[in-house]
Amino acid sequence: MVGRPSGYSRRTGRQSGRAMTTGDASVDRCVEEFCEQGCGSVRGYIRALREGQPLPQFEGLDAAQRRLLQRELEAIMGVYDEPPGDT
Repeated sequence: MVGRPSGYSRRTGRQSGRAMTTGDASVDRCVEEFCEQGCGSVRGYIRALREGQPLPQFEGLDAAQRRLLQRELEAIMGVYDEPPGDT
């Protein structure tokens, strides 16, 4: 998939129409920024988080925030990685 995960918006939420946030403004900013870079980039960030790579984009996030960021990105990408018909 090229571009931003289609249909994903932090303002409207993924499905409910309500704003979807993690409750952490720093993590929410990262999610918004990363999703705007497209699916390939998001997958790369997830991989880096899983492997504990210290990317500049994660600077200022503590370990708990990085785990929260990873979970949120995985949840978002899970929607796009499901086989057709499984939604």
